[in-house]
This record gives sequence, structure tokens and C-alpha cells, in this order.
Amino acid sequence: DDIDDEDGTGDSDSLHRLEPPGKDEIKNNQWLGVTVETGGQENKIFVCAHRYIKINNPQSLAYAASGPGSTGLYLGQGVCYVLNEDFSFGFAVEVCRGRSIEREHQQYAFCQSGTSGAVLPDGTALIGTPGAMTWKGTLFNVAIEGGFLSRDKFQYFAPHDNLHSPVPNYSYLGMSVTGGRFFGEYMAYAGGAPRAAQGNGEVVIFSNRYKKNPFDHVISLRGEQFGSGFGSTLVSADVNGDG
Repeated sequence: DDIDDEDGTGDSDSLHRLEPPGKDEIKNNQWLGVTVETGGQENKIFVCAHRYIKINNPQSLAYAASGPGSTGLYLGQGVCYVLNEDFSFGFAVEVCRGRSIEREHQQYAFCQSGTSGAVLPDGTALIGTPGAMTWKGTLFNVAIEGGFLSRDKFQYFAPHDNLHSPVPNYSYLGMSVTGGRFFGEYMAYAGGAPRAAQGNGEVVIFSNRYKKNPFDHVISLRGEQFGSGFGSTLVSADVNGDG
């Protein structure tokens, strides 16, 4: 059905058709709008649904209900959308789509990408994915401005494998994210991990000055009280007025 013409103008240009979900996705309870950010030079709007589910094999739903390893078919990877400043659709961002899912939650089957997000001044978006790698979590950085041909379509990310992750399993790194020029002219990224540090929580700061994978881990700030949720929320501010 069409969206109602709430303003009563009858302007057909203001009406948009709601497309039904595809056979390979579940949008019920996806929480679209859990993250809404805007900014950059082009005033892009960035909106996410971290509970969005992709069905890995929609032809095997009967097997998924009863077969061994069936949870791997329902991928709680999340999705984000880039909208233009007039709210017209740009494109979808699915940072965990196509990544390894054989070990399910130990890899990228339940990323929950878009739990947090930030649009940065350099025309990129920072995306928190606290469910990756047994809920170690990580951060992704993607370009959202510029034309399709000119835009950098590479996905940059923080270290999150077992050998190089700055946090252990179940830390929820990416529950919150922010970015800024914390160390000079280049962008740096911060991610909250409220269950790291034996439950005290941490804020982990990365840089990616040379546009490579993974980010460089710069420093971790540890919470002082167990169970405080330190890192659950982050915000950047120019406190010294240096731009």
C-alpha cells in the first residue's frame, strides 16, 4: 500500500510506495532508526537497522526450522542506508554481507551492524558492529559521499581477529562510535566496548591515516567501576577550539 498523504496536499510526489521484504530477508523487528546520523559535505542521512536479518538460503526454510546448524541460515548482520538530504534513497551498506559465516557467531553471522554509527566530516560513515567475532565487536569505515564511480568502495575496519583484537570475546566493541581529528589533521575513530576490561568497559581509539586494513590501535581508556557500562555512549566535541 501507499504511505498516507499526511499533509493533505494531494501531491503525488510526496507519496512513496512501501516495497515488501524480499524472500531472502526479514524486516519485522529490525529496529530501523536505531541509528540516525547526518553530516558531511553533502548532508547525507545515515540510518540503520541492526536487527535486520538476511536469509542465507531462502530455499531451505524447512531445513532451517529443524536441521543441524540451522542458525547459520538466519544472519543477524544488520543493514544501514544512505539517504540524500531530500530523503531520497541512495544505497544500502551491509558491511558483513559476504564475509565468512561458517562458524556462525564466531565470525560474521550476527554482526548487528548499525547498532551505532557516525557520519564524519571527511564524507565517511563509521559503523559499530558489536556482534562480530563472538561479540568482540569491531568498527567499519566506509565512504558515503561522491558518485558511484569516484567513491572509495573499500571497507576499512578495526582489528578483530583472535590474535590482534584489542578486546576479548563478549566486549561489544562498536556499541557506540564516534570520530574526529584527535591526533592532528587525519581522522581517528573511537569505539565503546562496555563489557571489556573484565566488565569495567573500555573506549578504544584507532587511527587509519594511511587508509589500510586493519586500523592502527592507538590507545584504550578503561572504566574504573565494574558494571558501569563505560563506553556505552560516545560523543566528539571540539573542546579546545582548534577545529
